[in-house]
Amino acid sequence: MSDGSDTRPDAGELARQVAYYRERNEALAATLLQTDAALSSQRHELEQKRRGFSLLARLTGAMSTTGDDELQAFRDAGAEINPALAMQRTVVLIPQDDGRFRPAVVFGYPQEQATAIGAQARELPAQLLQPDTPAVLTKAMDDPALADVAEWLEVPYFVAAPVVVEDNVEAVLLTGRTLERNPFMPRLDQGDAETVQAIATFLATLLYQRRVYELRTIVNHDVLTGLPNRRLVRSRLLHAMVLARREHCQVAVLYLDLDGFKEINDTMGHAVGDATLRNIARRLEGCTRETDTVGRIGGDEFLVVLPAVDHAQAATRVAEDMLATLAHPVRWRDTELRVGVSIGIALYPDHVPDRMDDEAGEADRLIRRADEAMYQSKSNGRNGYCFAHPPTAEDPGGAQTERR
Repeated sequence: MSDGSDTRPDAGELARQVAYYRERNEALAATLLQTDAALSSQRHELEQKRRGFSLLARLTGAMSTTGDDELQAFRDAGAEINPALAMQRTVVLIPQDDGRFRPAVVFGYPQEQATAIGAQARELPAQLLQPDTPAVLTKAMDDPALADVAEWLEVPYFVAAPVVVEDNVEAVLLTGRTLERNPFMPRLDQGDAETVQAIATFLATLLYQRRVYELRTIVNHDVLTGLPNRRLVRSRLLHAMVLARREHCQVAVLYLDLDGFKEINDTMGHAVGDATLRNIARRLEGCTRETDTVGRIGGDEFLVVLPAVDHAQAATRVAEDMLATLAHPVRWRDTELRVGVSIGIALYPDHVPDRMDDEAGEADRLIRRADEAMYQSKSNGRNGYCFAHPPTAEDPGGAQTERR
């Protein structure tokens, strides 16, 4: 039996409760959206870093095969960036003598458009040349200088970073999109800028390492033939002499002077002479082991170091192989060019038995003994070889004939 009292909440209370729970739901929904946005941003950042590291790893492998071609290194980078970073267009701009920059590498454009853009050169704004601050252009930014670059290269949204080697801008790497938001990808941001800057730094390091290597090569190698020069040959001879003393073996030095080369140079010209020297250099290398050194020390003179030989016959075999390979004419178009060689051979320690405090001086003595033996070979009629003979108190120099 009811006492007549009504325990139901009134309409106002119900409205307050509904409003309360609605506010709670909206607050929870906003929190979830914020959390999802933060997680999405973190996922995007992690994905950027993963893509960036993966790209650098691929570039390391690809660029190890480009040799000394710096432009090919830029091509390799440009070809990888678009798919790796979800970009649509990538350009590498190279400085010209007048200070302007020209697109030397262009990816993601129709051929006609790429050709037209690649034919132009323009000055770049300072924002694109700052090594520590990559440039980013998005719809939210208002930068007329960057907008001019975007219009020129037809990349309305981009990230750019310079490739700087020893304070010189060697290139500018620019990559971006024709649509601000690529499908399933957020707009360009600082993470993209950091990735592009890392690639530019990688390219700068690669160029620096190559140039250091080139300088070392120039210092130690003959420019025409690529063979070691006198400096490098002498250094390897000193090392071989130290090894010979420790291992109780011998070192052979062959001093070569070409016979008949001057006539080719005088009658056919230096271009033919240079081609002949390169041909002969490859032939001489083919007569030696990987541990041996064939060097060009000037003009038509070569020096060969044979480390760790057991007896003089090893040097004899190499000399005879060289005489045999040069017996075949060098072909220049329809002409056969014949070049012989006179060879002098000196052995360490047999031909410099007196120990000296100065190892470098001892190496120079050995080279001189081989040189003297070479002149003896020329005196004997050329196109042969002679061994230096051991020095005596009465005759500290000289050579003995030993021909094929």
